[in-house]
Amino acid sequence: MDYVKTPPPLLKDLDANGKVPLSVEEVLEEQLYLCSDEFTVVKEVKVAVCSWNIDQKKPAESMEKAFREWLMVNAPDHDAPKVIAVGFQELDMSTNALLREETDNAKPWIEFIKKMCAGRYEVIVARQLVGLMMVLLVENSVRPYLKNVTTGIVRCGVANTIANKGSIGVRFDLHKTSFAFATAHLAAHQAEVERRNKDFERITDTLHFQTPLGSASFLSHERVFFFGDLNYRIDLPYDHTLELVEAKSWDMLLNEDQLNKRFRTELKLRGDHSPASASSHSDPKPANMAHFVDLTPRFPPTYKYNPGTTTYDTSEKKRVPAWTDRILHKASDGIKVLDFGYNSELLASDHRPVQALFDVKITEECPDKKKKKEESIRNTIKKHGVFEARITLSESTLPFGAVTYGDTKNKDLYITNNGLGVVCVHVHSFEVLSNGKDDHMVSSRSWISVEPHMLRLEPKQTKPISVKCCIDREALACLSSYHPFQNKPYPTLSHLLVISAGQHRCWVETTCNYRFSCFGSRLSHLECIGLTPISKAYLAGPEMQKPLPKTPSIPKELWLPIDYISKHGQKDPDLFQGDLDFESFKTVQQYLDDAPGLIPADYEVTPSQMSLILLIFLGSLQDPVIPYRFYQGCLLNQKITPGSLPAINYNVLTYLMAFLKYLLLPEHQISNKLTPEIVAHTFAPILLRKDPNAVEGPGEQQRAERSKATAYILNLLEQ
Repeated sequence: MDYVKTPPPLLKDLDANGKVPLSVEEVLEEQLYLCSDEFTVVKEVKVAVCSWNIDQKKPAESMEKAFREWLMVNAPDHDAPKVIAVGFQELDMSTNALLREETDNAKPWIEFIKKMCAGRYEVIVARQLVGLMMVLLVENSVRPYLKNVTTGIVRCGVANTIANKGSIGVRFDLHKTSFAFATAHLAAHQAEVERRNKDFERITDTLHFQTPLGSASFLSHERVFFFGDLNYRIDLPYDHTLELVEAKSWDMLLNEDQLNKRFRTELKLRGDHSPASASSHSDPKPANMAHFVDLTPRFPPTYKYNPGTTTYDTSEKKRVPAWTDRILHKASDGIKVLDFGYNSELLASDHRPVQALFDVKITEECPDKKKKKEESIRNTIKKHGVFEARITLSESTLPFGAVTYGDTKNKDLYITNNGLGVVCVHVHSFEVLSNGKDDHMVSSRSWISVEPHMLRLEPKQTKPISVKCCIDREALACLSSYHPFQNKPYPTLSHLLVISAGQHRCWVETTCNYRFSCFGSRLSHLECIGLTPISKAYLAGPEMQKPLPKTPSIPKELWLPIDYISKHGQKDPDLFQGDLDFESFKTVQQYLDDAPGLIPADYEVTPSQMSLILLIFLGSLQDPVIPYRFYQGCLLNQKITPGSLPAINYNVLTYLMAFLKYLLLPEHQISNKLTPEIVAHTFAPILLRKDPNAVEGPGEQQRAERSKATAYILNLLEQ
């Protein structure tokens, strides 16, 4: 949930008219925000974005001149970029990098970049994620005006836990304008277009940054750039593509470029969902890519070359030349493309680097004007008192109805400014205090998110905020004190949104009715219900609480998918990777919750999809298979014994290890391509999790703990 810098007074401080006294400083802060146009100016700065898949090569002295030209660090002052975002791909693709995510391979490149930019630019960020690295350079002249720099990562590899594919993002504020950059390496291979599309959507959906105002999404920033080895190919034969490249027939090539095709599809979807044609809801809606502009290449494809040469791939595979290396920016009047090209002199890799230069509009404060405006506001408050704001809401309640694990629902709440002046509207988050009568009512804010959390409204203007209900493991943590088998109805989750503008307050209660699922449950509860469907068992009485006498016990909700994978997917090369659509997940979820029996061989979900659902199930458990209290001991390599863990947890852990070792048998491994390292890396963050209430250490400590957890699971697999 996003929070504003100054949280509102508690509801008990409101008077009968929904008003609360504000301090002069609170009013001043709000009024300065509303009239910021009076003491700010818009200026342009040059921003460079550079991307190179370096094919695990090292920097060399011979590439210094071309490297400086690529980064544009030697340009004259009036042409030089003030900010440079550099993305590398395939920095290190070793097994060691997959497990550790940060390796020594990054150091030579960081030192090389520092050498190229010495005296003029400062390296603000240099972060590695397996083969990816993001480097942010800022010219010394603007360094004092750069604030709130944070990074974020998204993993898109096996089960979204391994980062051989994924993204690194960085965000910052330059003067009064917010920037976000993301460098990415998307799914490879000619035919994997849909996986690339889904990788893009996942990254742009889930990449978030922590700011002084709370969590900020990637797309919520004012200036947004997305770049890297996006792996989109050209759908033409090898020889024909070479002929078109030789003839510089860029338009014909672009017509068959997969990313260009994707943008054409998004353009059509945007047209189909315009207000004039919004009669049908059966077609897919535009994706996040619809927000972006692709820089059109007018130069030879940057992939794939014989390393060290200017010749395209002559190996047996003869990969079709393609513009895999791309730079996109979020559509905005504040971004103007000055140049987009490639560097033909950096030949070490099988890719050629690409670079783009932009003129970007930013907002700067004028300190003297701001001081005068502040004095004017203070005098006005002293003379006339606080301006009274008036807002109204479209709804007084937002009921989301029945939901279960994995469900996501959205509702819009419309806010109208009925006052005579411009107002700044804040959305705040409160838990509802129980009245003690409805013991099935649970107050929590973890299942609700709001965007945006602040609005500027002109008189008589109406704008929506999006209220999102998302039921995941974190959302269900509020049910820790809720016990099934008590003859109680389904619990109701509630949450209060307080909308404030000046002295005025109004509120909306959001609710949903939670329907229990085996996803998001506890092993100790699942052990009790046996063959009874969970929807019936959880509403039953105390007679369900006694664990079944048969030991060792494995919950059917775990046994059924593992049995299905073992019988039908032990050699599947897509285990624990690939795509899982929401409909397939909900189909299996319903099947496991209803407990009809063995999953048939001709079931509509593939073994690879079932393997992803297995990961989701294990990750959804409120208490992990290895309970939280054992986390630190396992990092110290303390042995787990039958008596140390609860019986159900030990049985499940033993059963899982036996299943994974079965998949790693040589006769299966030769086909499914799994390795102990990949399996350990996939299952470690699911089986061995840190208590979410524990204080997180610095990033370096978190990465060290992740590496130790992976090593611990690897050790269990090798026993």
